[in-house]
Amino acid sequence: YDRGTDMSTQVSLYNICKNAAPNTFRLLFSPPSIEDVANNTPFIQGIQRFESLIPAGVDWTTTGVGYHTYYMGWNNSCNCARTTSEPIRILHHNYPGFPTEINFPANVIPNNNFSCPSLDGELFQTQTLEKLGTGWWIWAVSHPDNSAEGWYSNWPLIKTDAITKNYFWAKDPIDTDTLAPSVPLSLMSSNITSNSATITWNTSTDNLAVTGYEIFKNGQSIGTSISNSYALTNLNCATFLNITIKAKDNAGNWSASSAPLSVLTTTCPPLILSEAESNFSIITEVGGNGTIGPANYGATTASNGQILSLYDTGDEAKIAINIHTNGLYNLQIRLRSGWSGEPGYYVNNNKYQYKVNDVIQAFSLVAGSLSTVIDVDSYYGTVQLSNINLMAGTNYISVKALQSWAKVDYVRAELILPNPCANSINLLNPANNFTSSSQQISASSINGIITALNRITGSSNVNYKAKVIELNAGFLADKGTVFIASTDGCN
Repeated sequence: YDRGTDMSTQVSLYNICKNAAPNTFRLLFSPPSIEDVANNTPFIQGIQRFESLIPAGVDWTTTGVGYHTYYMGWNNSCNCARTTSEPIRILHHNYPGFPTEINFPANVIPNNNFSCPSLDGELFQTQTLEKLGTGWWIWAVSHPDNSAEGWYSNWPLIKTDAITKNYFWAKDPIDTDTLAPSVPLSLMSSNITSNSATITWNTSTDNLAVTGYEIFKNGQSIGTSISNSYALTNLNCATFLNITIKAKDNAGNWSASSAPLSVLTTTCPPLILSEAESNFSIITEVGGNGTIGPANYGATTASNGQILSLYDTGDEAKIAINIHTNGLYNLQIRLRSGWSGEPGYYVNNNKYQYKVNDVIQAFSLVAGSLSTVIDVDSYYGTVQLSNINLMAGTNYISVKALQSWAKVDYVRAELILPNPCANSINLLNPANNFTSSSQQISASSINGIITALNRITGSSNVNYKAKVIELNAGFLADKGTVFIASTDGCN
Protein backbone atom coordinates (compact mmCIF):
# COMPACT_ATOMS: atom_id res chain seq x y z
CA TYR A 1 0.00 0.00 0.00
CA ASP A 2 1.36 3.40 -1.00
CA ARG A 3 -0.24 6.46 0.59
CA GLY A 4 1.55 8.73 -1.90
CA THR A 5 0.28 9.85 -5.24
CA ASP A 6 2.20 7.26 -7.28
CA MET A 7 0.15 4.07 -7.51
CA SER A 8 1.48 2.87 -10.87
CA THR A 9 2.93 -0.35 -9.41
CA GLN A 10 -0.32 -1.24 -7.64
CA VAL A 11 -2.37 -0.49 -10.77
CA SER A 12 -0.05 -2.65 -12.92
CA LEU A 13 -0.27 -5.57 -10.48
CA TYR A 14 -4.04 -5.28 -10.32
CA ASN A 15 -4.38 -5.35 -14.11
CA ILE A 16 -1.97 -8.29 -14.42
CA CYS A 17 -3.92 -10.36 -11.88
CA LYS A 18 -7.30 -9.39 -13.30
CA ASN A 19 -6.31 -10.31 -16.86
CA ALA A 20 -4.48 -13.52 -15.94
CA ALA A 21 -7.13 -14.80 -13.51
CA PRO A 22 -10.38 -12.87 -14.04
CA ASN A 23 -12.40 -15.11 -11.70
CA THR A 24 -9.93 -14.82 -8.81
CA PHE A 25 -10.83 -12.60 -5.85
CA ARG A 26 -8.24 -9.85 -5.24
CA LEU A 27 -7.45 -7.95 -2.04
CA LEU A 28 -6.01 -4.42 -2.35
CA PHE A 29 -3.96 -2.20 -0.08
CA SER A 30 -3.69 -3.90 3.40
CA PRO A 31 -2.14 -0.85 5.13
CA PRO A 32 -0.61 -1.24 8.63
CA SER A 33 -3.61 0.50 10.20
CA ILE A 34 -7.10 1.49 9.19
CA GLU A 35 -6.94 4.84 11.07
CA ASP A 36 -9.88 7.18 11.64
CA VAL A 37 -11.74 6.26 8.50
CA ALA A 38 -14.09 8.85 7.11
CA ASN A 39 -14.79 10.01 3.59
CA ASN A 40 -12.02 12.59 3.74
CA THR A 41 -9.27 10.46 5.38
CA PRO A 42 -6.09 9.45 3.53
CA PHE A 43 -7.15 5.79 3.41
CA ILE A 44 -10.52 6.46 1.75
CA GLN A 45 -8.90 9.02 -0.52
CA GLY A 46 -6.27 6.46 -1.49
CA ILE A 47 -8.94 3.95 -2.48
CA GLN A 48 -10.76 6.59 -4.50
CA ARG A 49 -7.52 7.64 -6.19
CA PHE A 50 -6.82 4.01 -7.11
CA GLU A 51 -10.30 3.69 -8.63
CA SER A 52 -9.66 6.75 -10.79
CA LEU A 53 -6.54 5.12 -12.27
CA ILE A 54 -8.47 2.08 -13.58
CA PRO A 55 -10.16 3.22 -16.84
CA ALA A 56 -12.78 0.47 -16.75
CA GLY A 57 -13.30 0.92 -13.02
CA VAL A 58 -12.66 -1.56 -10.22
CA ASP A 59 -14.90 -4.63 -10.24
CA TRP A 60 -15.86 -4.74 -6.57
CA THR A 61 -17.63 -8.09 -7.00
CA THR A 62 -14.19 -9.71 -7.35
CA THR A 63 -12.12 -7.16 -5.42
CA GLY A 64 -11.92 -6.22 -1.76
CA VAL A 65 -10.02 -3.81 0.48
CA GLY A 66 -7.61 -5.39 2.95
CA TYR A 67 -6.58 -3.69 6.17
CA HIS A 68 -4.72 -4.28 9.46
CA THR A 69 -6.35 -3.46 12.77
CA TYR A 70 -3.40 -2.25 14.86
CA TYR A 71 -4.62 1.35 14.96
CA MET A 72 -8.09 2.91 14.79
CA GLY A 73 -7.00 6.54 15.00
CA TRP A 74 -6.59 8.98 17.89
CA ASN A 75 -9.15 10.06 20.50
CA ASN A 76 -8.34 13.70 21.39
CA SER A 77 -10.71 13.78 24.35
CA CYS A 78 -8.65 11.22 26.25
CA ASN A 79 -5.42 11.74 24.36
CA CYS A 80 -5.34 8.04 23.65
CA ALA A 81 -5.86 5.58 20.82
CA ARG A 82 -9.46 4.94 19.79
CA THR A 83 -11.06 1.68 20.96
CA THR A 84 -14.10 1.63 18.71
CA SER A 85 -14.76 -0.43 15.59
CA GLU A 86 -16.34 2.61 13.88
CA PRO A 87 -13.50 2.93 11.31
CA ILE A 88 -14.05 -0.70 10.30
CA ARG A 89 -17.80 -0.17 9.99
CA ILE A 90 -17.36 2.98 7.87
CA LEU A 91 -14.96 1.19 5.51
CA HIS A 92 -17.31 -1.77 5.09
CA HIS A 93 -20.18 0.61 4.45
CA ASN A 94 -18.31 1.98 1.42
CA TYR A 95 -16.29 -1.01 0.19
CA PRO A 96 -16.07 -4.78 0.57
CA GLY A 97 -13.29 -5.31 3.09
CA PHE A 98 -11.36 -7.99 4.96
CA PRO A 99 -9.07 -7.64 8.02
CA THR A 100 -5.87 -9.20 6.72
CA GLU A 101 -3.95 -8.94 9.99
CA ILE A 102 -5.08 -8.85 13.62
CA ASN A 103 -3.33 -9.73 16.89
CA PHE A 104 -3.90 -10.18 20.60
CA PRO A 105 -4.35 -7.17 22.91
CA ALA A 106 -1.43 -5.77 24.92
CA ASN A 107 -2.70 -7.10 28.25
CA VAL A 108 -2.63 -10.63 26.78
CA ILE A 109 0.74 -10.36 25.08
CA PRO A 110 2.66 -7.68 27.07
CA ASN A 111 5.88 -6.15 25.78
CA ASN A 112 4.87 -6.80 22.17
CA ASN A 113 5.07 -3.93 19.71
CA PHE A 114 2.44 -5.59 17.50
CA SER A 115 -0.53 -5.81 19.85
CA CYS A 116 -3.98 -4.71 18.73
CA PRO A 117 -6.41 -2.59 20.78
CA SER A 118 -9.52 -4.10 22.30
CA LEU A 119 -12.57 -2.74 20.46
CA ASP A 120 -16.17 -2.07 21.51
CA GLY A 121 -15.57 -3.40 25.02
CA GLU A 122 -14.46 -6.84 23.83
CA LEU A 123 -11.14 -8.19 25.01
CA PHE A 124 -10.26 -9.91 21.73
CA GLN A 125 -10.69 -8.46 18.24
CA THR A 126 -11.79 -11.91 17.03
CA GLN A 127 -15.03 -11.39 18.96
CA THR A 128 -15.55 -7.87 17.62
CA LEU A 129 -14.98 -8.91 14.02
CA GLU A 130 -17.24 -11.94 14.28
CA LYS A 131 -20.03 -9.75 15.72
CA LEU A 132 -19.53 -7.43 12.74
CA GLY A 133 -19.82 -10.39 10.38
CA THR A 134 -16.31 -10.21 8.94
CA GLY A 135 -13.69 -12.93 8.79
CA TRP A 136 -10.15 -12.46 10.09
CA TRP A 137 -6.57 -13.59 9.71
CA ILE A 138 -4.33 -13.55 12.76
CA TRP A 139 -0.70 -12.52 12.44
CA ALA A 140 1.50 -15.59 13.00
CA VAL A 141 5.06 -15.00 11.84
CA SER A 142 7.86 -15.58 14.32
CA HIS A 143 7.17 -13.96 17.66
CA PRO A 144 6.41 -16.67 20.27
CA ASP A 145 3.13 -14.96 21.18
CA ASN A 146 2.03 -14.79 17.55
CA SER A 147 3.35 -18.04 16.10
CA ALA A 148 1.32 -21.25 16.01
CA GLU A 149 2.51 -22.06 19.53
CA GLY A 150 1.44 -18.62 20.74
CA TRP A 151 -1.95 -18.99 19.11
CA TYR A 152 -2.61 -22.33 20.79
CA SER A 153 -1.50 -20.99 24.17
CA ASN A 154 -3.87 -18.00 23.83
CA TRP A 155 -6.81 -19.96 22.45
CA PRO A 156 -7.94 -21.11 25.95
CA LEU A 157 -8.07 -17.43 26.98
CA ILE A 158 -10.33 -16.61 24.02
CA LYS A 159 -12.54 -19.59 24.79
CA THR A 160 -12.80 -18.73 28.51
CA ASP A 161 -13.65 -15.11 27.72
CA ALA A 162 -16.30 -16.18 25.21
CA ILE A 163 -17.91 -18.62 27.65
CA THR A 164 -18.00 -15.94 30.34
CA LYS A 165 -19.88 -13.62 27.95
CA ASN A 166 -22.16 -16.41 26.66
CA TYR A 167 -20.66 -16.09 23.20
CA PHE A 168 -19.60 -19.74 23.13
CA TRP A 169 -21.98 -22.46 22.04
CA ALA A 170 -21.76 -26.20 21.56
CA LYS A 171 -21.99 -27.99 18.24
CA ASP A 172 -25.43 -28.20 16.67
CA PRO A 173 -27.15 -31.49 17.56
CA ILE A 174 -27.15 -34.03 14.75
CA ASP A 175 -30.12 -36.32 14.23
CA THR A 176 -29.05 -39.95 14.44
CA ASP A 177 -29.61 -41.81 11.16
CA THR A 178 -29.81 -45.56 11.66
CA LEU A 179 -31.50 -46.53 8.39
CA ALA A 180 -29.26 -48.38 5.97
CA PRO A 181 -29.45 -47.93 2.19
CA SER A 182 -31.23 -50.50 0.07
CA VAL A 183 -29.29 -53.51 -1.19
CA PRO A 184 -27.70 -53.00 -4.65
CA LEU A 185 -29.64 -55.03 -7.22
CA SER A 186 -29.26 -56.35 -10.76
CA LEU A 187 -25.50 -56.69 -10.93
CA MET A 188 -24.27 -57.01 -14.51
CA SER A 189 -20.86 -57.55 -16.12
CA SER A 190 -19.62 -56.20 -19.45
CA ASN A 191 -16.42 -55.48 -21.38
CA ILE A 192 -14.96 -58.78 -20.14
CA THR A 193 -11.37 -59.52 -21.19
CA SER A 194 -8.71 -61.91 -19.95
CA ASN A 195 -7.74 -59.54 -17.14
CA SER A 196 -10.53 -56.96 -16.76
CA ALA A 197 -14.29 -56.41 -16.65
CA THR A 198 -16.84 -53.70 -15.87
CA ILE A 199 -19.52 -54.20 -13.20
CA THR A 200 -22.74 -52.16 -13.07
CA TRP A 201 -25.78 -52.31 -10.78
CA ASN A 202 -29.02 -50.49 -10.01
CA THR A 203 -28.56 -47.44 -7.79
CA SER A 204 -29.45 -47.97 -4.12
CA THR A 205 -31.83 -45.65 -2.26
CA ASP A 206 -31.62 -44.15 1.25
CA ASN A 207 -33.76 -41.98 3.53
CA LEU A 208 -31.11 -39.24 3.22
CA ALA A 209 -28.48 -40.01 0.59
CA VAL A 210 -26.32 -42.85 -0.66
CA THR A 211 -22.68 -41.71 -0.59
CA GLY A 212 -20.91 -44.68 -2.13
CA TYR A 213 -20.48 -48.38 -2.68
CA GLU A 214 -17.89 -50.95 -1.64
CA ILE A 215 -16.98 -53.71 -4.06
CA PHE A 216 -15.96 -57.20 -2.97
CA LYS A 217 -14.21 -59.88 -5.04
CA ASN A 218 -14.46 -63.38 -3.63
CA GLY A 219 -15.41 -61.89 -0.26
CA GLN A 220 -12.47 -59.43 -0.10
CA SER A 221 -12.89 -55.66 -0.43
CA ILE A 222 -11.14 -54.38 -3.55
CA GLY A 223 -12.32 -50.76 -3.79
CA THR A 224 -15.11 -48.21 -3.62
CA SER A 225 -17.18 -46.23 -6.09
CA ILE A 226 -19.43 -43.18 -5.83
CA SER A 227 -21.33 -44.26 -8.96
CA ASN A 228 -23.11 -47.51 -9.85
CA SER A 229 -20.24 -48.93 -11.89
CA TYR A 230 -16.75 -50.25 -11.20
CA ALA A 231 -13.86 -51.35 -13.40
CA LEU A 232 -12.19 -54.62 -12.37
CA THR A 233 -8.53 -54.77 -13.37
CA ASN A 234 -5.50 -57.06 -12.92
CA LEU A 235 -7.68 -60.16 -13.02
CA ASN A 236 -6.57 -63.69 -13.76
CA CYS A 237 -7.62 -65.01 -17.14
CA ALA A 238 -10.04 -67.96 -17.53
CA THR A 239 -11.09 -67.52 -13.90
CA PHE A 240 -14.43 -67.24 -12.13
CA LEU A 241 -14.92 -64.31 -9.74
CA ASN A 242 -17.72 -63.76 -7.25
CA ILE A 243 -18.61 -60.03 -7.05
CA THR A 244 -20.80 -58.49 -4.35
CA ILE A 245 -21.65 -54.84 -3.59
CA LYS A 246 -22.62 -52.93 -0.44
CA ALA A 247 -24.09 -49.39 -0.33
CA LYS A 248 -23.19 -46.75 2.29
CA ASP A 249 -24.90 -43.55 3.45
CA ASN A 250 -23.49 -40.37 5.01
CA ALA A 251 -24.09 -41.62 8.56
CA GLY A 252 -21.94 -44.70 7.97
CA ASN A 253 -24.81 -47.15 7.63
CA TRP A 254 -24.09 -50.08 5.30
CA SER A 255 -26.59 -52.11 3.34
CA ALA A 256 -26.52 -55.90 3.29
CA SER A 257 -24.44 -57.48 0.53
CA SER A 258 -25.94 -57.82 -2.90
CA ALA A 259 -26.56 -61.22 -4.44
CA PRO A 260 -23.24 -62.50 -5.84
CA LEU A 261 -22.45 -62.09 -9.51
CA SER A 262 -20.15 -64.66 -11.13
CA VAL A 263 -17.81 -63.31 -13.79
CA LEU A 264 -15.69 -65.55 -16.01
CA THR A 265 -12.70 -63.85 -17.58
CA THR A 266 -11.81 -64.83 -21.13
CA THR A 267 -9.25 -67.40 -22.24
CA CYS A 268 -5.66 -66.85 -21.20
CA PRO A 269 -3.33 -65.59 -23.92
CA PRO A 270 -1.04 -68.55 -24.72
CA LEU A 271 2.10 -66.42 -25.14
CA ILE A 272 3.37 -63.62 -22.92
CA LEU A 273 6.48 -61.70 -23.98
CA SER A 274 8.49 -59.31 -21.82
CA GLU A 275 11.18 -57.13 -23.42
CA ALA A 276 14.26 -57.34 -21.21
CA GLU A 277 15.40 -53.74 -21.72
CA SER A 278 12.01 -52.39 -20.62
CA ASN A 279 11.31 -54.61 -17.62
CA PHE A 280 14.63 -55.21 -15.86
CA SER A 281 16.08 -54.44 -12.45
CA ILE A 282 19.73 -54.83 -11.45
CA ILE A 283 20.80 -57.52 -8.98
CA THR A 284 24.59 -57.21 -9.21
CA GLU A 285 26.51 -54.43 -10.96
CA VAL A 286 30.25 -55.10 -11.32
CA GLY A 287 30.83 -51.83 -13.14
CA GLY A 288 34.14 -52.45 -14.85
CA ASN A 289 33.18 -51.98 -18.50
CA GLY A 290 29.77 -50.38 -18.33
CA THR A 291 26.44 -50.02 -16.53
CA ILE A 292 23.73 -52.63 -17.00
CA GLY A 293 21.00 -51.14 -19.17
CA PRO A 294 19.38 -50.85 -22.60
CA ALA A 295 21.63 -50.83 -25.66
CA ASN A 296 20.77 -49.86 -29.22
CA TYR A 297 22.67 -52.62 -31.01
CA GLY A 298 22.59 -56.35 -31.43
CA ALA A 299 18.83 -56.81 -30.94
CA THR A 300 17.29 -59.69 -32.80
CA THR A 301 13.54 -59.73 -32.37
CA ALA A 302 12.91 -56.81 -30.03
CA SER A 303 10.27 -54.58 -31.59
CA ASN A 304 12.02 -51.43 -30.36
CA GLY A 305 15.47 -52.39 -31.64
CA GLN A 306 17.08 -52.68 -28.19
CA ILE A 307 18.45 -55.33 -25.85
CA LEU A 308 19.55 -55.42 -22.21
CA SER A 309 23.33 -55.34 -21.99
CA LEU A 310 25.38 -56.87 -19.15
CA TYR A 311 28.96 -55.64 -19.57
CA ASP A 312 31.01 -57.58 -17.04
CA THR A 313 31.51 -61.08 -15.69
CA GLY A 314 29.32 -61.28 -12.58
CA ASP A 315 26.70 -58.79 -13.78
CA GLU A 316 23.19 -60.03 -12.98
CA ALA A 317 19.75 -58.62 -13.77
CA LYS A 318 16.20 -59.87 -13.47
CA ILE A 319 13.38 -59.38 -15.97
CA ALA A 320 9.79 -59.05 -14.75
CA ILE A 321 7.04 -60.89 -16.61
CA ASN A 322 3.36 -60.60 -15.69
CA ILE A 323 1.69 -64.02 -15.59
CA HIS A 324 -2.10 -63.92 -15.98
CA THR A 325 -3.09 -67.19 -14.36
CA ASN A 326 -1.71 -70.04 -12.27
CA GLY A 327 -0.49 -72.96 -14.35
CA LEU A 328 2.32 -74.81 -16.06
CA TYR A 329 4.46 -72.81 -18.48
CA ASN A 330 7.35 -73.16 -20.86
CA LEU A 331 9.80 -70.31 -20.23
CA GLN A 332 12.16 -69.08 -22.95
CA ILE A 333 15.00 -66.54 -22.89
CA ARG A 334 16.45 -65.09 -26.09
CA LEU A 335 20.05 -63.96 -25.48
CA ARG A 336 23.60 -63.76 -26.81
CA SER A 337 24.69 -67.33 -27.50
CA GLY A 338 28.22 -66.99 -28.85
CA TRP A 339 30.73 -65.17 -30.99
CA SER A 340 32.22 -65.48 -34.44
CA GLY A 341 33.13 -69.09 -35.17
CA GLU A 342 31.34 -70.41 -32.06
CA PRO A 343 27.63 -69.49 -32.29
CA GLY A 344 26.68 -71.57 -29.25
CA TYR A 345 29.70 -71.02 -27.01
CA TYR A 346 27.93 -69.36 -24.07
CA VAL A 347 24.68 -71.35 -24.04
CA ASN A 348 26.40 -74.73 -24.51
CA ASN A 349 29.21 -74.23 -21.98
CA ASN A 350 27.33 -73.04 -18.89
CA LYS A 351 28.41 -69.40 -19.21
CA TYR A 352 25.07 -68.18 -17.85
CA GLN A 353 23.27 -68.74 -14.57
CA TYR A 354 19.46 -68.62 -14.70
CA LYS A 355 16.96 -68.18 -11.86
CA VAL A 356 13.16 -68.23 -11.76
CA ASN A 357 11.84 -66.28 -8.78
CA ASP A 358 15.28 -66.47 -7.11
CA VAL A 359 15.62 -70.25 -7.57
CA ILE A 360 18.44 -71.49 -9.85
CA GLN A 361 17.05 -73.43 -12.81
CA ALA A 362 18.65 -75.40 -15.65
CA PHE A 363 17.60 -73.94 -19.01
CA SER A 364 18.56 -75.83 -22.17
CA LEU A 365 19.13 -74.68 -25.73
CA VAL A 366 16.11 -74.91 -28.03
CA ALA A 367 17.09 -76.97 -31.06
CA GLY A 368 17.44 -74.88 -34.21
CA SER A 369 17.24 -71.55 -32.34
CA LEU A 370 20.83 -70.39 -32.95
CA SER A 371 21.05 -67.51 -35.39
CA THR A 372 22.99 -68.31 -38.58
CA VAL A 373 24.17 -64.76 -39.25
CA ILE A 374 26.23 -62.76 -36.77
CA ASP A 375 24.41 -59.65 -35.49
CA VAL A 376 26.99 -56.85 -35.03
CA ASP A 377 29.31 -58.95 -32.86
CA SER A 378 27.16 -61.79 -31.54
CA TYR A 379 25.09 -64.80 -32.36
CA TYR A 380 21.78 -65.31 -30.56
CA GLY A 381 19.97 -68.37 -29.30
CA THR A 382 16.95 -69.35 -27.23
CA VAL A 383 17.09 -71.36 -24.01
CA GLN A 384 14.02 -72.97 -22.44
CA LEU A 385 12.77 -74.33 -19.14
CA SER A 386 9.77 -76.62 -19.67
CA ASN A 387 6.75 -77.32 -17.48
CA ILE A 388 7.44 -74.95 -14.60
CA ASN A 389 4.59 -74.02 -12.30
CA LEU A 390 4.09 -70.23 -12.11
CA MET A 391 1.62 -68.26 -10.02
CA ALA A 392 -0.45 -65.38 -11.37
CA GLY A 393 1.20 -62.00 -10.90
CA THR A 394 4.71 -60.67 -11.45
CA ASN A 395 7.39 -63.34 -11.82
CA TYR A 396 11.13 -62.71 -12.25
CA ILE A 397 13.63 -64.41 -14.57
CA SER A 398 17.27 -63.69 -13.64
CA VAL A 399 20.28 -63.89 -15.96
CA LYS A 400 23.85 -63.75 -14.68
CA ALA A 401 26.93 -63.48 -16.93
CA LEU A 402 29.50 -66.06 -15.77
CA GLN A 403 32.02 -65.18 -18.47
CA SER A 404 32.52 -61.92 -20.32
CA TRP A 405 29.60 -59.72 -21.31
CA ALA A 406 26.05 -60.70 -22.21
CA LYS A 407 22.95 -59.47 -24.00
CA VAL A 408 19.34 -60.40 -23.19
CA ASP A 409 16.62 -59.77 -25.78
CA TYR A 410 13.37 -60.98 -24.20
CA VAL A 411 11.67 -63.47 -21.90
CA ARG A 412 8.62 -65.39 -23.12
CA ALA A 413 6.15 -67.57 -21.23
CA GLU A 414 3.88 -70.08 -22.98
CA LEU A 415 0.91 -71.43 -21.02
CA ILE A 416 0.74 -75.22 -21.20
CA LEU A 417 -1.91 -76.05 -18.57
CA PRO A 418 -4.00 -73.47 -16.70
CA ASN A 419 -5.23 -74.17 -13.19
CA PRO A 420 -8.12 -71.81 -12.31
CA CYS A 421 -10.13 -73.91 -9.84
CA ALA A 422 -12.77 -72.06 -7.82
CA ASN A 423 -14.47 -73.15 -4.60
CA SER A 424 -17.75 -71.34 -5.26
CA ILE A 425 -19.45 -70.27 -8.50
CA ASN A 426 -22.81 -68.45 -8.70
CA LEU A 427 -24.51 -68.41 -12.11
CA LEU A 428 -27.19 -65.72 -12.40
CA ASN A 429 -29.92 -64.71 -14.84
CA PRO A 430 -29.24 -62.87 -17.14
CA ALA A 431 -25.54 -62.26 -16.48
CA ASN A 432 -24.52 -65.91 -16.93
CA ASN A 433 -27.03 -67.13 -19.48
CA PHE A 434 -25.80 -69.29 -22.38
CA THR A 435 -27.49 -69.08 -25.77
CA SER A 436 -25.22 -70.78 -28.31
CA SER A 437 -21.83 -71.60 -26.77
CA SER A 438 -20.08 -74.73 -25.57
CA GLN A 439 -18.97 -74.24 -21.97
CA GLN A 440 -17.49 -76.31 -19.19
CA ILE A 441 -17.89 -74.70 -15.77
CA SER A 442 -15.77 -76.34 -13.07
CA ALA A 443 -15.46 -75.80 -9.32
CA SER A 444 -13.34 -77.80 -6.90
CA SER A 445 -14.01 -81.54 -6.79
CA ILE A 446 -13.13 -81.46 -3.07
CA ASN A 447 -15.34 -78.68 -1.67
CA GLY A 448 -16.61 -76.77 -4.69
CA ILE A 449 -20.22 -75.69 -5.20
CA ILE A 450 -22.02 -74.37 -8.27
CA THR A 451 -25.27 -72.50 -7.59
CA ALA A 452 -27.27 -72.05 -10.80
CA LEU A 453 -30.11 -69.60 -11.49
CA ASN A 454 -29.18 -69.01 -15.11
CA ARG A 455 -30.79 -70.12 -18.38
CA ILE A 456 -29.33 -72.41 -21.04
CA THR A 457 -31.07 -71.94 -24.40
CA GLY A 458 -30.54 -72.16 -28.15
CA SER A 459 -27.81 -74.55 -29.27
CA SER A 460 -25.78 -74.42 -26.06
CA ASN A 461 -23.74 -77.39 -24.87
CA VAL A 462 -22.92 -76.86 -21.18
CA ASN A 463 -21.23 -79.05 -18.58
CA TYR A 464 -21.22 -78.16 -14.85
CA LYS A 465 -18.62 -79.93 -12.67
CA ALA A 466 -18.32 -79.58 -8.89
CA LYS A 467 -18.60 -81.46 -5.61
CA VAL A 468 -22.10 -79.92 -5.17
CA ILE A 469 -24.35 -78.52 -7.90
CA GLU A 470 -27.53 -76.63 -6.91
CA LEU A 471 -30.12 -75.99 -9.64
CA ASN A 472 -32.37 -73.43 -7.97
CA ALA A 473 -35.78 -72.04 -8.93
CA GLY A 474 -35.37 -70.05 -12.11
CA PHE A 475 -32.71 -72.32 -13.65
CA LEU A 476 -33.60 -73.51 -17.15
CA ALA A 477 -32.00 -75.96 -19.57
CA ASP A 478 -34.25 -75.51 -22.58
CA LYS A 479 -35.37 -78.14 -25.03
CA GLY A 480 -32.75 -78.76 -27.70
CA THR A 481 -29.77 -77.85 -25.49
CA VAL A 482 -27.20 -80.22 -24.03
CA PHE A 483 -26.73 -79.90 -20.26
CA ILE A 484 -24.58 -82.21 -18.14
CA ALA A 485 -24.00 -81.98 -14.37
CA SER A 486 -21.29 -84.13 -12.85
CA THR A 487 -19.74 -84.27 -9.38
CA ASP A 488 -16.07 -84.53 -10.29
CA GLY A 489 -14.86 -80.94 -10.79
CA CYS A 490 -11.31 -79.59 -10.86
CA ASN A 491 -8.54 -80.09 -8.32
